[in-house]
Amino acid sequence: MARLHKICTAMLLFIFSLLPFILYSKNSIIDPFLLQHVSNLILNRDVGNVDFVGANLIYIKGFGVMLLILEKITGINLQTLQFCVIVGPIFLISYYTLSREFTRSNIHSLLLMTTLAFGFATSYYSVWPHGWGFTLYIIFVYLYLKLISNSVLIIKARYIILLLIVFAATNFYSYTAEVWMIIFSIIVNFLILLYSHAYNKNLKNYLTQNILIVFITLFLIFNDIAFNSYLPKIKFNAIYDSALSFLHPFFSFLGSVVTEQYKYAYHPESPKLLVLINALILVLLVLPVLVSIFFDIKNLLNKDFNVDFVKTSIIKYPLVVVGLADTIIYSLVGVFFLRYILFMFPILAVASVTRFEAKSKQRFITLFVCCILLLSIFSFCWNWSLDLKNTSKSQYKEFNYGANWIYNNGINTQILSDHYTVSLYQITFAEMGDKLDGRYYSEEDFYHLVDPNFLERNDGYFKNYYVIINQEFKNKKTWAGGWNDFTPIVIHEHNIERNINLNKIYDDRITSIFRSS
Repeated sequence: MARLHKICTAMLLFIFSLLPFILYSKNSIIDPFLLQHVSNLILNRDVGNVDFVGANLIYIKGFGVMLLILEKITGINLQTLQFCVIVGPIFLISYYTLSREFTRSNIHSLLLMTTLAFGFATSYYSVWPHGWGFTLYIIFVYLYLKLISNSVLIIKARYIILLLIVFAATNFYSYTAEVWMIIFSIIVNFLILLYSHAYNKNLKNYLTQNILIVFITLFLIFNDIAFNSYLPKIKFNAIYDSALSFLHPFFSFLGSVVTEQYKYAYHPESPKLLVLINALILVLLVLPVLVSIFFDIKNLLNKDFNVDFVKTSIIKYPLVVVGLADTIIYSLVGVFFLRYILFMFPILAVASVTRFEAKSKQRFITLFVCCILLLSIFSFCWNWSLDLKNTSKSQYKEFNYGANWIYNNGINTQILSDHYTVSLYQITFAEMGDKLDGRYYSEEDFYHLVDPNFLERNDGYFKNYYVIINQEFKNKKTWAGGWNDFTPIVIHEHNIERNINLNKIYDDRITSIFRSS
């Protein structure tokens, strides 16, 4: 009877975890980059081969092939397939499996899985390539944990082969997860060397420097994103700017003024209580890890080693370092991510609390995880009620009208708009077997579009472009095709109408189309 009760609890929590995914899918909430990739795949699928370079799929090659195969197998067209709940459940099951290794508790692992669903995984519910990559990263960490826990040679060989397969697969889906894996492996080997000198020389038998070399070699040979895309974008002052952007809600909460990165930068104005809740979630996730690090350093200084401490820290600290590295790497190109804290720190926080001896420890851990879960659910529901995301019950088919007008009436067609609108128009064109040249708003474009200094200056800036204004989502942020977006169009409607460089030539209340005057 007790076993049946546990099974029912597990099933209910898993189904409950799927609710955010179903909600996102039903409302067609998607990253515009995925829309862009789908438009390129539609254009290429009937040719018999995929132009990875021309289709902007060069760094996620497996993603395009996988979608085309899924379309053939299921009979679901690409436009619909991109909104199907596919990777989300696999993501959750993988996370539960890894959590189980750290917590040794089914209920705690299930609660952590549910926390992930509401706090981090919603954006990765469908087929987004990084969703697959992050799932593979979870599996990678799990396999590494198994590898260093086994001394039997034949079993270790199996895990090494599986690690190589998982890393090679990640190369086709997510360069981010691939870098995480390399950093994780480097820190694991460093700690094994450190502990082998300070604690037990036999630990050297667990070194995996050979497969680490293979990982780095595969990354450098098959993925040149670091040299072609990342390094040229590095700006060291970007760390300061991106940190300011991230901290804007907290400064607003304190009543402070933040210097903007640029005049029309978008910062959602969250209710103060919601800012406080999100800050509390971060504190609950980070504080136990910091406290455990303090005690670990104390043990190291006192040379108070034991097998459990060594085994746990060899995995725990690489996970922490990867999070720090991810924040620094992306800050250098202008975005301050703390996503990794929401991703892996729930496991690390519970693992950190688990190591402390206390009466009724299991009850305390259950209460701790439930607290994080309830705060995450509350934050998710409140954010949803703010209606900040682009949604569509029809999978954005209402945008076909404006795109069809451009297709039938456009001359030397090039469009300028936000990332969402350009991608949606490109899908319509791709369905008709044609390619649409589109550009996303740059900072300079947006200034010329809405800034009062340019409204009455006839400078021909928009010559040869159709400027598409998204009326459907004018109250939401204006997606700029990167991480730094612009303020909502609704704020600037009057200025756009007054801009003497533009003439309105089409309006269907979903989109307005302007042409250079």
